[in-house]
Amino acid sequence: MNVFFNCLHRHNGSLRLRYRRQEDDCLALVDMAQLSELLNREQQALLSWLSSEERKHLERFRFPKRYNEWLSGRIAAKCCLLQTEKERCVPDRPDTFSILPDSHGRPILSGPQMDGPLHVSISHSHRYAVAMAATPACGVDIQHIGLQILKVRDRIATAEELVLTDSLRTGSREAALTLLWVIKEALKKHLLPEQPGIFEAIAVERISPADKKNFWQAQCRLTENKQRQTVRIVRLGDYMMAWCKG
Repeated sequence: MNVFFNCLHRHNGSLRLRYRRQEDDCLALVDMAQLSELLNREQQALLSWLSSEERKHLERFRFPKRYNEWLSGRIAAKCCLLQTEKERCVPDRPDTFSILPDSHGRPILSGPQMDGPLHVSISHSHRYAVAMAATPACGVDIQHIGLQILKVRDRIATAEELVLTDSLRTGSREAALTLLWVIKEALKKHLLPEQPGIFEAIAVERISPADKKNFWQAQCRLTENKQRQTVRIVRLGDYMMAWCKG
């Protein structure tokens, strides 16, 4: 994880945040296992990341797992914002803006310091939460690689898409399927946030290795309007992560 998320951020307390800064976007990672351990003794420090509106929303969650996922995702997104928006947001004051879900669950950024378009996307799986912030619209998804994905193979991908993964050296069939999953999930968050079904609405036309090991780039097409989009993918240990923007 630290090879990809190559920068470290500390805001308040002991939580270690990893992020990767790129041109007009940023990706950040929160270890939800670490956050869960810190909640007992550093709850106020962790909650200081949130606005009053976000704290009210967080209080709705009664199950610790969902509570931790939501909090981790917002902290990851705020970390991205602090790295990309130092001129437009109060430095080191993530509680001055809010990231709340719209009617479709999409995270929407608001705050008195905002002065132009900025978009966020959030995902979590097993141990990790990730977020992306970018000037154009964006989407990010992370998924743990597990055998259970084999049960839904026919729902995830077409026969043609499965052929695309045969030469990618992902390590296993479940890793290849997870790669296809995160591509479509990231693209859905970016271009189809209001559409419940995604797999039949997105066609993966080509997947090619990038210039580094365990990195790929996919060319995709929306089946309805033929719009095309590039999605980038990286394998992070037992996880696949994909992101796109623009």
